[in-house]
Amino acid sequence: MGYDLTDLPRLLTEVDVVVGATAATGHLVTARDVEEALAARDGRELFLLDLSLPHNIAPASAELPGVTFVDLRRIAEEGQEDEISAASVQAAHELIDAEVEQFRTGLRLAGAKPVLTALRTAATEAAEAELDRLARRLDGLDGAARQEIGRSVRRIVDKALHQPTVLVRELAADPDGARHIAAFTRLFAAAETAHDSDTNDPNEKKIEAIA
Repeated sequence: MGYDLTDLPRLLTEVDVVVGATAATGHLVTARDVEEALAARDGRELFLLDLSLPHNIAPASAELPGVTFVDLRRIAEEGQEDEISAASVQAAHELIDAEVEQFRTGLRLAGAKPVLTALRTAATEAAEAELDRLARRLDGLDGAARQEIGRSVRRIVDKALHQPTVLVRELAADPDGARHIAAFTRLFAAAETAHDSDTNDPNEKKIEAIA
C-alpha cells in the first residue's frame, strides 16, 4: 500500500519511526515537515532513519529537539568503533541473505509446480485410459469389482508419484534448482513423446481392435 506525499504531514504525526530508502534525488521529508509534525506529537520523540544517497530526509532535521536522526554516514562512523553496532549490521546482513534465499527457493518451487502438475495429469490420464480398456475387455465384471480395481490403480499411481514428487521439490529447493527442473522437464517431455509414439503404433491399434 502506498501513500501520496500530501499525506506526509499527517503521517509524521502518527508514526514514531520513519525510514527513507528510495531513489529520489531530493528531500522527501524536509526539516520544516518534521518541525510541524513535532508540534502536533505532544512531546513524542521521532526516529528518522535515512538509508538513501542522496538523502530522502533532510539532515537538518537532526537539529530539532525530540528527533533522533541516523543516516548511512553515522552508521558507518559508529559501526567502525562499536562492536555491538558491527554485530548488529552483520546480523542484519545474515537476516536479509536468509530472506532472499527463502524468496528464491519459493520461486524455484513455484517453477516446479507446472512440471509436477503435468506429471500427475499424465499419470492419471494413463491410468484412466488403462481402466477404460480393461472395462471393455471384461464386460462381465460387476460394478463393485470395477470400482475396487479403479481404487487400487489410483493408489498405485499415487504411490508411484510420491517419491518423484518429493525428489523434484527437493531439487527445486536446491540453489541450482532451476537447472534440475529444466533437466526434469526435458526428461518428462521425452517420455511423453515416446509414449505418444507408442500409442500411434499400428500394431498396438490392431491389438486394441482385436480386444
